[in-house]
Amino acid sequence: MKKKIEEIREKIDAYIADFTLFKLLTLIFTGALILLLITLFIFACRLVAGFVVANYELLLLCGSIVVAVIYIIWCKRVNNETTQAVQMRYQTKIDKEQEKQKYEDAYLRIQQLLFLAINDTAIVTKIPQLKSVTALDAPIHFVFADGGFYVFQYLVAKDSATTSNIIQMKEILNNRIRQALNSGEIMGKYEMHLSHNSIPYQKILIHDIRDNGSFLQINAVIVGHPYTDYIERGKVVSETTIDNSDLDF
Repeated sequence: MKKKIEEIREKIDAYIADFTLFKLLTLIFTGALILLLITLFIFACRLVAGFVVANYELLLLCGSIVVAVIYIIWCKRVNNETTQAVQMRYQTKIDKEQEKQKYEDAYLRIQQLLFLAINDTAIVTKIPQLKSVTALDAPIHFVFADGGFYVFQYLVAKDSATTSNIIQMKEILNNRIRQALNSGEIMGKYEMHLSHNSIPYQKILIHDIRDNGSFLQINAVIVGHPYTDYIERGKVVSETTIDNSDLDF
């Protein structure tokens, strides 16, 4: 402990011995500068306080105007964002309705085509003659398949004479649909074929036919690139008639 005290005393003595006039002047100047800055700060505070007290009404008015402007800008931004959100929801609803109507129109066009094909091939398929197009209506008109394409669903009554060879029935109906598309019997000017990887595909095809007892469920598609990709994943392609009765979705 005594040793530590001696070391401190020696340092103090060394500092005093080394203390020069320049260091003294530097210390005095630094203190004066600090005191001046404190004085100026106090003086500035008094000026500000005096100005606020003398002009508080004007300051309140200016502050109120600034707050009001900020509030108006904020409200306008919030309203714009709300309006945009409402418009986006409304536009999304319109787009969905338009898309639904587009596929509903496609359902009716394919229904007319299928009505023609079934009645013209009834002798071979033994499917009872249809009296009206609406006889093909299904409870659900179309569904979106996992392959990324829409499948249009139709129901047709069958009897004991209706052929049980689903593959042959689908081929016969597809051939008749192709003839109708090529001749424009039903749909007029319509894109009849789609080429994918240099392979021509019939634009409208029977996807599959399912025997539900007293009814046949006929699933048709409008062929696009999602459907051709779906078929070409290991499926057999034979010209424009695709045998995909074992496909599932």
